[in-house]
Amino acid sequence: MKVKDSSTIRRILRWLLYFSLLLILQCKKPDKKVDDFSWGLANRDPAIMEGIGYIEKEDIRRAKEFFDELGQKNPNHCGYLVGFPLAQIQDYLAKISSIINFVVGAYSSGSPSAPKHISVEQVENCDPTLDNMLREFIFEMHNNTGKGISLFEKAIANKCEMELNFPLRLSVGPNFSLYITMNGRFGEAELQIMNFIGYWILTLSAAILAHDYSIDTLSILSNIKNIDTSNIVGLLRSLAFILPGCSRTLAFHSKDMNYIFKIPEFVARSISAGRAFLKALEQRSGSDVNYIFNFKDNSGEGKIGYFPEDTTPGLSLDEVTVNIGGSTSVGNVKANIKALKIKIPYIITTGFIEEGAKVVEKLDSIIQNKKVGCPENCISIAELNFFLRPLNTSKFDDFLRLDIMRYFSNPKPLRELLPYWFQDEERKWKFVIEAEVPPSRKDLTNYLFNYDAPHFEYPKEITFYGKYFTGFSIPPDCVSLENVKEDWVLAPYILFQDPTFSGVFWARMKNVIIELCNTYDYEYEVEEWKPTNVYMLNKAIAIITQKAGSIISPLTDLIIQSVEVIE
Repeated sequence: MKVKDSSTIRRILRWLLYFSLLLILQCKKPDKKVDDFSWGLANRDPAIMEGIGYIEKEDIRRAKEFFDELGQKNPNHCGYLVGFPLAQIQDYLAKISSIINFVVGAYSSGSPSAPKHISVEQVENCDPTLDNMLREFIFEMHNNTGKGISLFEKAIANKCEMELNFPLRLSVGPNFSLYITMNGRFGEAELQIMNFIGYWILTLSAAILAHDYSIDTLSILSNIKNIDTSNIVGLLRSLAFILPGCSRTLAFHSKDMNYIFKIPEFVARSISAGRAFLKALEQRSGSDVNYIFNFKDNSGEGKIGYFPEDTTPGLSLDEVTVNIGGSTSVGNVKANIKALKIKIPYIITTGFIEEGAKVVEKLDSIIQNKKVGCPENCISIAELNFFLRPLNTSKFDDFLRLDIMRYFSNPKPLRELLPYWFQDEERKWKFVIEAEVPPSRKDLTNYLFNYDAPHFEYPKEITFYGKYFTGFSIPPDCVSLENVKEDWVLAPYILFQDPTFSGVFWARMKNVIIELCNTYDYEYEVEEWKPTNVYMLNKAIAIITQKAGSIISPLTDLIIQSVEVIE
């Protein structure tokens, strides 16, 4: 019995010792997790200050190499997620400057030989040099912009931030230069505004890649001297010489035209990023952090926009401060800036913001769900009245609507959406473009008019791809710029090849307060919406110009009063 009892005691002691060891191991503090800098302020990692230094000194090559190597070691490092795309932005601005200056230098001098006259039918002289150079650059920019956005989005999800002075530089020839620095902390708002801009860059680059830029180089060089620089309409008219020598110029590219179908997605995502920027900015009220964008809620509503019933005009306005410095020069005019302070005017009420948000939401829904068909799935010009109303100007009638997504069901290249072109009596290529200007300009030419004029009466006929076109003139439309104060405002009249823009523009004059001039108007005084013809599209453009001209003065005054430039 004693042996048995001793054995039992030993077993109990062993079990007690075993459980004691387990308890000790459980109570032992775990090792402290190593900070991998995958969240929060990246600057707490002293190792990235070298890379930040490269960005601030505009040593683009070393900055890209540094942050690329950092990303290979730690793809979640906030310094990589923010720093690498910022270095890419610097790189592409430098490349854009180089390309613009190269093109300006190569094509600005022209040729000393006599102009080369080419008929619209002669389309064999296509030089792909410009297309190849542009396509190589835009491909790289498009792909890297997409990568940069994905890194910014990951940084936002991880609540990454980074402090630095971020310089940007752009120069075109000896007469224009822009140098700015964004000083402070990049947080969610800054990254969202970068994404907003980035998605628009993807939109533009997709449109560029979808088209062909092969040109008749010799013809262009010999005709550059014929550009009319007397006014903007003359300039636009005289650019037609770019097109006749090569049928591929601004047509869809044979291999890359499908980029056009990516545009709706990029626009929808830019809308989302813009909303996120405003939301992130609102949340900064009262913050002591020196972000690049800062919001000061002086009115006390806790958001951007004022409640009219609770806000007394005369109280302190809300402020958005942008810590942006630098300098710009245009010719001999130079300006310096240390910061911008934007005082949000009282016309930005909650009602104003809500109405604007409804238009944006409708546009977003149409794009995301690929909705087609007027009137339900179109954006009306009258939906912009939320912007006009606070400026005390007349509103738009619901006479023009845009069926935006219809274009993508049967897209046309830019070449087929441009105006018709022809050769004048001096055998110079011209687009069929004219304009009406305010009477105060006293500007009379064969394409500028001080009054409500008929248009496209000269030339009487044109030859276009071997076909004769006549009878395209249109009568006066009863839209006048007589009361527009700014002399430089003009209403363009353009003989478009496709006045519907591949089914986008629709009009109806029924139940609207717009003067009806002639049978062209009465054709649209019906219940159903109809595709625009040349007359109706040009009348719509003139009405929009007239309304826009009437708000320029109050809008300019409002901007001047709201924006304080700190020098």
